[in-house]
Amino acid sequence: MVVHFEGGGTYDFSRYVYVSGSAYGVRGMGQQTIISRLLKRGTTGGTSTGTRKRQVFEAQAQTVTTSDAANDHGMSGWFGVSPSPGVDLHIGYTRSIAYDFNTFFFGVGFRVGK
Repeated sequence: MVVHFEGGGTYDFSRYVYVSGSAYGVRGMGQQTIISRLLKRGTTGGTSTGTRKRQVFEAQAQTVTTSDAANDHGMSGWFGVSPSPGVDLHIGYTRSIAYDFNTFFFGVGFRVGK
């Protein structure tokens, strides 16, 4: 089992422009099975060549481990515009502290109904 907590906020600069941010925490409980999206089943990731600590999903295609391997925390920030009342466009960044991982993202949202 994994528990995910997240909290954040949004500040509207105008009717059309906003900035948002959030912080999150993920905690594993009990034995965890981690399946890598980086490695094919039955392979290993070889040896580390740098000083960065390798994560469990970088070393084996599938691993059964303790709950500590699933723990993570980090933050996200994004900027958005609403060119019309029913459409949102946003671009942002997420930083995973525990996994030493950066993600850039974009999205389009549509509001339907009232």
